[in-house]
Amino acid sequence: MRTCHFFLRLALPALCRSTVTLFGAEKVASFYHFLRIGSPCPRGPQIRALNIMWTHVDREPYTERILQVLRNCTHLKQLLVYYPPLYSNPLVWLTITEATALEELLVCLENIETAHLCKLANLPLRTLSLEAHNSTIENAALHALAPLASNLVELKLICDLPPCISTRAAFPRVKRLALLASMTHSNPFKGGLARAFPSVTHFILRGGFWGKPKADDHLLREESSRAWVENRNSKAWPSLAAFTADDPVVAFVMAVPRHLSLLSVPWWGDTPLVLPTIMADTTPRILELTSIVFPTDIREEMFSVLSRIADSPAAAASLRTLIIRSDFLAFVGEQCDTAQQLMRSLRDALGKLPITHLLLAFIGLSQKLTGKDPPGLSAFADLCAECFSTGSTSLCWIGVVTNGDEVPLRSWKLVRKLAPGPSAQGEGFDNVMSPPALCQETQYQGWASLLSAGMEIAIADVDHFRDFLRVAKQ
Repeated sequence: MRTCHFFLRLALPALCRSTVTLFGAEKVASFYHFLRIGSPCPRGPQIRALNIMWTHVDREPYTERILQVLRNCTHLKQLLVYYPPLYSNPLVWLTITEATALEELLVCLENIETAHLCKLANLPLRTLSLEAHNSTIENAALHALAPLASNLVELKLICDLPPCISTRAAFPRVKRLALLASMTHSNPFKGGLARAFPSVTHFILRGGFWGKPKADDHLLREESSRAWVENRNSKAWPSLAAFTADDPVVAFVMAVPRHLSLLSVPWWGDTPLVLPTIMADTTPRILELTSIVFPTDIREEMFSVLSRIADSPAAAASLRTLIIRSDFLAFVGEQCDTAQQLMRSLRDALGKLPITHLLLAFIGLSQKLTGKDPPGLSAFADLCAECFSTGSTSLCWIGVVTNGDEVPLRSWKLVRKLAPGPSAQGEGFDNVMSPPALCQETQYQGWASLLSAGMEIAIADVDHFRDFLRVAKQ
């Protein structure tokens, strides 16, 4: 028994430093007892990161128990609360503000109340995310957040914004800005975004217009293009390095004339219609395509996404890294004709692009719906690597994110050697490049290769990768 207590004391600090996720009433009750609230040695002060999630199977709210948990986790640095019934309790905001070390806060609300946001003003927040899809954040609420401006570096406002942001609401240190896409804010100058957030390096637009670009979208794009080049705007957002949009038409309308390190857009059937234009605007070094699609959802139009880029010199000129996040990858090893056809079309198009690094990532939804464990997905990584290694003469690195806890990244370097072969003139022999050999890297070699290629900008916000990135940097 003494041995058990010794190892418990030894492991407890590390256990408490990891992120705790409470999903449902049963988990909340279990964690409540783990905290030993009211005992001489409570564990709440040791908890640093807490996620509280609502599930629709919970028949009765357990607000009071959650409030007790929050009151006792007094040294939280990170808090995510996706629990709508909680916000009807007037004590919740007061309880959150008692976590005086809180640096990262994400809350999902039904309505945004200025009085609630005022209570956050004295927290040392560096990251704040407010999600209220059916609500508008008024200028008064933005003014209430003004005391956070000296520390805040990341702000997500997934709600409707006022038509024009007041000049009193300025956040000069915010680098990463995420907003809900709207017709009003289809360019960063129309509603005063560029003035309120002058130092943005990563701009994210959630939601969208959906569908193919319409006549009105072309008019909005022309308006945005003119706004970017006007004298008062021509030097706006000089440090903008990454642009993410949930809808490719939104990115099309924005018409961002900046050389970006990263462009991230969804990969749908309509994406090939606008992507070459978007890439000609932004000339990105890294392109990320994301899509939650299954074999039954794959449309023939998706096959042309890379070939259309290759056919546009202006779009492909700066591209060196391609990241694909898609669930269809999980079906490649199941003799699925549609998924394999899509893989072959991508492989063939790669040969026309100057891409040196390819990163493939499975989205977790496929793992949940198919019941495949990480080793199964890891086996598909070999198939993906073998398929893409033969499609390009410029490709020198392939990585596959498997979602596995032990080996979340598998990677290979492509090694080519000069070898004697038939002369191109048909006489004698000449030195020709041999087919690439796949040389698998260790896990941490893979992370180092990923960092050296500048891909951290695309994955640094993925919680699953943070520990591995930190070790790779050491």
